Amino acid sequence: MADVSARTGGVLSFVVGGIPIEVGGNFEIQPHSFQRTSVGGLTGPAGSKREYAQPYIEGECFYKPAFKLKTLHGMEGVDVQANLDNGHSFVLFKARQVGEIALDGAEGTFTLRLEGPECKEL
Repeated sequence: MADVSARTGGVLSFVVGGIPIEVGGNFEIQPHSFQRTSVGGLTGPAGSKREYAQPYIEGECFYKPAFKLKTLHGMEGVDVQANLDNGHSFVLFKARQVGEIALDGAEGTFTLRLEGPECKEL
């Protein structure tokens, strides 16, 4: 097996509700359910606060004959798995498709965004 310890990105496999999706160029995984924001006042830094952050997986995908876009549009309650070439995997649980799925006919791509209440790094 190849040494993946030095890899930081590259090949990605992506499965949405059991449907394998071919990934295009850009992909983003936001696994955290909160974010910290610094707070301060006239006397300087006062600390930080925690705010909710929506876990999501979003990226450019290729449109293939194996599925119809309407199958992905409005998906709810699906588990999504993204497997990176460096050996890390992320699972977004009970995800739902949000936003538009607009097909770029010239490139054969569309952007897919899925949000869920929990994302775990395996």
